[in-house]
Amino acid sequence: MLRRPTLLVAALLLLVLPVVVASADGVTEVSDTLSVIKEGDVPSNAEVAVDLSQATPLAPTRVLIGRDDVFVDSMTSGVLQSASPLLLVPPEGPVPDFVMDELSRLDAARVTLLGGEAAVQPAVADQLADAGYAVDRKAGNSRFETAIEIAEDAPPATTAILTRAFAHPDATDETQAFADSLAAGGMAAENGWPILLTQTDVLSGPTADYMAAKNYDRVLIMGGTAAISQAVEDAVRDLGVPTIERISGPNRFGTGIEVAKELGADSADDVDRVTLVDGQASDAWAGGFAAAAHSAFFDAPIVLGTGDTLPAETAAWLAGEGATGAFAGIDQSQIRLTCVIDADVCESGRVELGLPPTVPVAFAPPTGATVAPGATIAVNTNGSPATVAGGTCVPGAPFPLPQDLQVTITDQPEGPTCTLVVTIDLGNGLVQTESVTYIFGEPSVVTTLLSVDGDGNAVGGSHPDIAEDAFGIVYESAGNPTGEALDANIHLYVLDSGGHRLLDVRPDGTPGSGKSLSTDEDRPRISATGQFVVFTTGDPALDADGLIWVNGDNVYLRDIANGVTRLLSVDANGEAVSRPSYADVSDDGTVAVYMGDGASSTGTRSMQVFIRDLTLPATSGVRVLAKADGGAFTNADAFGLDLSGDGEWLALGTGRADFFPDDNNARADFFLVRLADGSVQRLSVNDNGEPAEGDTATVDDMVATTADGVQTVFTSGATNLAGTGGTSNDVFVRHVHDGTTTLISRADDAGTQLDGAGRADISDSGLFVTFLSDLVPSGAEAGTGCGVYRVTAGGATLRMDVGELGETNDAACSASGQRASVNSGGLVAYSVYGGLVPEDTNGALDVYFAVGLGG
Repeated sequence: MLRRPTLLVAALLLLVLPVVVASADGVTEVSDTLSVIKEGDVPSNAEVAVDLSQATPLAPTRVLIGRDDVFVDSMTSGVLQSASPLLLVPPEGPVPDFVMDELSRLDAARVTLLGGEAAVQPAVADQLADAGYAVDRKAGNSRFETAIEIAEDAPPATTAILTRAFAHPDATDETQAFADSLAAGGMAAENGWPILLTQTDVLSGPTADYMAAKNYDRVLIMGGTAAISQAVEDAVRDLGVPTIERISGPNRFGTGIEVAKELGADSADDVDRVTLVDGQASDAWAGGFAAAAHSAFFDAPIVLGTGDTLPAETAAWLAGEGATGAFAGIDQSQIRLTCVIDADVCESGRVELGLPPTVPVAFAPPTGATVAPGATIAVNTNGSPATVAGGTCVPGAPFPLPQDLQVTITDQPEGPTCTLVVTIDLGNGLVQTESVTYIFGEPSVVTTLLSVDGDGNAVGGSHPDIAEDAFGIVYESAGNPTGEALDANIHLYVLDSGGHRLLDVRPDGTPGSGKSLSTDEDRPRISATGQFVVFTTGDPALDADGLIWVNGDNVYLRDIANGVTRLLSVDANGEAVSRPSYADVSDDGTVAVYMGDGASSTGTRSMQVFIRDLTLPATSGVRVLAKADGGAFTNADAFGLDLSGDGEWLALGTGRADFFPDDNNARADFFLVRLADGSVQRLSVNDNGEPAEGDTATVDDMVATTADGVQTVFTSGATNLAGTGGTSNDVFVRHVHDGTTTLISRADDAGTQLDGAGRADISDSGLFVTFLSDLVPSGAEAGTGCGVYRVTAGGATLRMDVGELGETNDAACSASGQRASVNSGGLVAYSVYGGLVPEDTNGALDVYFAVGLGG
């Protein structure tokens, strides 16, 4: 086992990669969009250039080749790309096989190298010549002269483009050197205008001499005076150029839009196709400059985004003049958008253009999982009709996706992996394609102990919660895993890509005083992105504003990214509530819920469920949960509050008969509340809508809902919800859209209740459910003690608390503090007794992390 926290983090990240790098939802493609960078891929610069070449139906007699690590010679290649695509290679060679394959596909006889022998070395020229290509080179003694050599190879032009050759000497962002030129390559290719280079403050000598000799009628200067100074503009004017224009916006994204306008596209309304490229990353130049041929061929202006967002300037241009987007309502059977950018930003661009949003599709198990031959895959298309279109996983394709959304993989695989392809007809000629890949093998589990000291020895921990979209696990421990100078109380820790850290710290960075008791009611919660954590502690002095609260335990919200902690559990008067519990926060950190004794907006003080809008001051952003008749939900005996990731839905359990109309079953029930309007629906009902009969949940058995509130897992002893033979607690999932209730904790015949399961959790996507049980559910390996089980949407069950030699936890589920949490990658964090690894010898509750490979 690994014995240092830093090494442990590295190991955990490696364990996560096979499950989550290719997203849980597979690769998405829509027929209106060409995605050069596939979802989950990180292609090299050379691969991006090849993909763009393959997406551009030229029949070239020549191919341009630049180096793949430096932008400058490729920056001026646009003028030649009307007929010659740009490929990229390592400067020292050899030419990669996939580039050689693309040269063969293009069937061009001639190759032109861009830059001198230091840029593209002779070994590259020799390899290409040996392969039968006629090789020449465009090179000068400087980048200015190389640009001139490239310009000389193009047909005569009366307009030239002038762009900066270097970043500012004091620049901290080296990308500014090419930022204003990213969109210019397409303009150069479309119009045959050469791109010339200059220094920022002085018109470079070779460029000045060349422009004087050419007698250009018009020069377009790229960028504002910070990029190319007024002095340079004046020097161009002194050469006798009649027309000088600047193409400049408030930033690189605005400059890209101005280039589009120069091409006659005041907005996306004026074109049939758009090219969206990354304009911010250090290697963004590769996609931008290699897209010039593509942009010119399809008359698809290049506009810019970032790796994270769609800038306002670009979004407004894409939306066009119409309220629903430039491309809304038109035939979408043809490609309308080419993306050389992150898949999420590409999707934002589609939506701005008015193209219909892609349907969220989830596969369980997710892509990359290990599956047994003949396994069942669940495909959730969120109600959209779909077709199993092909791939090697299933025989007989194409065929409609069955109504139960289950697809059975072949039991006679022809290789170690298989692919599954599903298509969705979105109407108007638009088809969405989803593809996933599975590995054949027997399901297995890799288990790692998290609650360890610097030597890897177990120190105890409980109540873990795992983030959805990023690796991050938060938990409680009195064992001091970070080795800081702490008291003996229970403290809060996070283990993520930043390492193992204490979270309950005061504003001056000193450790808080912790708390003396850890209960299920005040377990910590972490947001989907791993940025926000809510936790309970007895320390009164953690608030970033220095507010001192002496009201016993308080709930705090910790922003991990910014290192800020603020008091969360306040009432409508802005005062700390007493006895806070069951806190949760939305994925974006804007909405929170908690229970506590405090005042409502009407002044009523009682144990109440509070809903807090964190974008508003506490005195105006806090309200209390109401009953179905609109009255205050006072003296609440609610339990297990769980907020949906989008902050719109609240799932809870309560024994109150006055919370819901006609609640006369005299049992504790589970409910889902829509926070916007307070509407309530009962979850603990069967498929016919009949409420639970028989005993139901306890405080230990919390409720959990998906990110959109569509599916909720809960524990109940009811005998009439689903399955047969129930006399004790079981785990159920209620799907509010389908109106179905599904038994999750099933006995061997898969239709009988297990009668001994609880403490369930569900991933944000609904792909996975975990629960704890002393009994062994259907499909799981037998073992001793309180098992932690993970069930996929397809019904496959895998025991997760398995040690290196197959050991299982040997304590009973009645022990306090045992808990499990699962995310949409199928990763499970749990706390159990029993040594599953040799280092766990403390005989106490500890926190583990498990990667389930298949099942």
